[in-house]
Amino acid sequence: MKTKKILSWIWLILLVGFFTPYSPNPIPTISTKDWIENSINRWQLLRKNNLIQGTLLITQSNQLIFSDGKSDQQYSIGSLSKSFVGYYFYTHPDLKDKKVCQYFQTFCQTDLNHVTVGDLLKHRSNISKKSELSQMLMYSFAVQTELSKLDSVQISAENRQPKNPRFRYSNLGYLFLSRIIEIQEKKSFADAMQAIFKKADLNQTTVANSTNSPKTVLLIPWTTIEFKVPFINQAAHSFGAGGIISTALDLQKWFRFLNSENVQKFASKNVDHYDLGLIHTENNLGQMFWHNGAVLGFYSLNIHTKENLQFTLLTNHLKPFEFLQSCLGPFESFYKNENTKTNNNNPTKEKK
Repeated sequence: MKTKKILSWIWLILLVGFFTPYSPNPIPTISTKDWIENSINRWQLLRKNNLIQGTLLITQSNQLIFSDGKSDQQYSIGSLSKSFVGYYFYTHPDLKDKKVCQYFQTFCQTDLNHVTVGDLLKHRSNISKKSELSQMLMYSFAVQTELSKLDSVQISAENRQPKNPRFRYSNLGYLFLSRIIEIQEKKSFADAMQAIFKKADLNQTTVANSTNSPKTVLLIPWTTIEFKVPFINQAAHSFGAGGIISTALDLQKWFRFLNSENVQKFASKNVDHYDLGLIHTENNLGQMFWHNGAVLGFYSLNIHTKENLQFTLLTNHLKPFEFLQSCLGPFESFYKNENTKTNNNNPTKEKK
């Protein structure tokens, strides 16, 4: 029993690290063309040294710039899953101003009674860190977890300043949003998402369950070992917070679909630039939206710019989170830095 408790806390530490978006430091001014070339060079170097495995797909206006790895291979996409939840509420704008208290009594009974669906979408719910950790731990270790369990959980507010809660990334908030979708649609989260996958013509995207999780690999010098780790299936219990499986081709198709739906028009313009399950950034390149994601054994990054440049990176190997920070962080840096002055150059097409 004591051993199980220790293992639970170890997993909690890993869970918090892998579900939280990494925020690298800004990088110096760089053109789009140079950034893409640097990204490709870094990818190729990591691949050569067997330090990364997965898929990198870069296109512009459906024209291939670079591709390595299987673009139709399924990966766990982690927090990129939030974009599907965001789109549901984008198509149901009347729900964004509803009080979450209408769905969950626990919000009515605390200082969270002011929280709206829109607050959850923007990670401004003021849910306490204690509630976040305890509930995510419960969902990660349960053998069978249903979103309906959220109907009776007890949570608390972080502080007593509810009128203007600060931004704090919350996976638990997106679990509550997933449950609201079930309540509104009167069907399971997986079935509700299937309707969205079909609408966007995503044939290789699905909600993870205990049997369909993709394999991960252990990278060691000169070889790789492919296997499934039982506890990675726990990511399937994260539903809209990080429980969707997809491919590079489907993710690019998905972001093109979101672009055609004009999600930028309704993006929040607050300092956090987070709404609808997407990070919205604007700099000299113009508008763009993107998100990254990570669960143990998988990392994802998907970017779509106003110039229809798409950058999709998916990995499926077991490496410490520090490795993701040092080796994969630079893939994000260019678009994290909103003040970066860049030249709006079209990248040179380099097919592989």
